[in-house]
Amino acid sequence: MHVTGDGILSGHPLVPVVKVTGDPGTAAALPNDISLSARRADPDDVLERLVDVANGTACLAEEHGLTEFAITRVGPSM
Repeated sequence: MHVTGDGILSGHPLVPVVKVTGDPGTAAALPNDISLSARRADPDDVLERLVDVANGTACLAEEHGLTEFAITRVGPSM
């Protein structure tokens, strides 16, 4: 699960990414990229979506072919 307020359009090359937002603006602007709105979903909705994805249902990031991600560096690299 990726909880976002900004609607970051990213996925992961190895694991499905279920995106959740509590920001109504992000949910409205990116309805095809945000899997769940935390304002409308209850715990059962979240569990159902996670079980669906675990059973092979493609998440939205997979459907769109979003498989890139980046790790931000906090300090110097060696």
